[in-house]
Amino acid sequence: MTTLIREQWRWLTSDKWLLSLLTWVPVLVIFLVWAALSQGIARNLPVGIVDNDRSSLSIQMINNVDATDTLSVQSQYVDVSQAKAALQRGDIYAYLYIPKGFEKQIRLNHSPQVSVFYNSQTMLVGKSINTAVRKAVGTFDATVGVGRTLAKGDTNTLSALGQTVSVQTQLRSLFNSNNNYSQFLLTAVVPSVWQIVIVVGTILTLAMFRRQQSIAPWLSFSTIGELLARLSLYIPLYWIQGIGFSLWFYHGLNWPFSGSLWTLALTQLVFVISAMCVGILLFLLTMSEVRSMSMAAAFTAPSFAFMGVTFPVTDMPALAQFWRWIIPASHYMEAQISQSAYGASLLHSLSLVAPMAIYPALLLVFVAFLPSKAQEEVS
Repeated sequence: MTTLIREQWRWLTSDKWLLSLLTWVPVLVIFLVWAALSQGIARNLPVGIVDNDRSSLSIQMINNVDATDTLSVQSQYVDVSQAKAALQRGDIYAYLYIPKGFEKQIRLNHSPQVSVFYNSQTMLVGKSINTAVRKAVGTFDATVGVGRTLAKGDTNTLSALGQTVSVQTQLRSLFNSNNNYSQFLLTAVVPSVWQIVIVVGTILTLAMFRRQQSIAPWLSFSTIGELLARLSLYIPLYWIQGIGFSLWFYHGLNWPFSGSLWTLALTQLVFVISAMCVGILLFLLTMSEVRSMSMAAAFTAPSFAFMGVTFPVTDMPALAQFWRWIIPASHYMEAQISQSAYGASLLHSLSLVAPMAIYPALLLVFVAFLPSKAQEEVS
């Protein structure tokens, strides 16, 4: 075993790209993603105002919008065309349109319409703007309603509030209570990137074996064990990456974690083995580094979109749900959420990653075809 490890180390140090992929490249990529999302919560998003009423109540509405943590009134425009141009240039994320006669309509107990225009292509920003504006408008409505009720006399502020807002809602977020987008996105981005690293790294490892020593003599029932033994030396390297990312999330960044890191680490081990099996299958199917890398890119690149984190699984079409099912990172993501948010048991977490066993099983079945594949390689 010592001789085998030394040989693999010698081969690995001669392949600078593979060595980088196994060491600093994943760390750098994840760090850059974290740096881009490190603020975590969207604050002071610049918005514009088109105020055609210029009344005391329209100014109060603008102040309510500006008072939210999410939005910051940066500019006021003469008309909609100026605001639209600023939105298209990216100077602002949204603009609020207050029509003429806004205050008059309120005084007459009518309901004037305030319009908000934003770029819905930026989904997360758009959702934040939508929530903040609803909160600002709700506060404005309650303030105006309480003032109108108090003006009638024979009541106090608390009673006026009860008459104005008959039902008060209290929304409590049980998980990710701060609406931290860094926590929300990074915990899904990392498994996606990690899966790419494992699959591509396994393919590059087999390509390295092929350069150092023809892989064809190993493709038989008697020597396939030696090939898998060499590959098994790389399991701890990928596993350490996953454990390191988890420790960074839940200890370094102090993100909430309700379960067991040992259980999470065990599901990570299952994930590493399954993802490596994917890489082995892709390489042995093609016996070509270029073709297998292309297939790996097509298989792993869409992982983030199909995980069910940014888009609900129940609303996915059947083909998308099938594609999600065959991606190992999707099953690992379920186990990670069950541990971090719910503190699920070991058996439940293992049941979530159990579908990944299909890849080791497929690899064992594929071994039956290796002798003929070896003959093709030799010829």
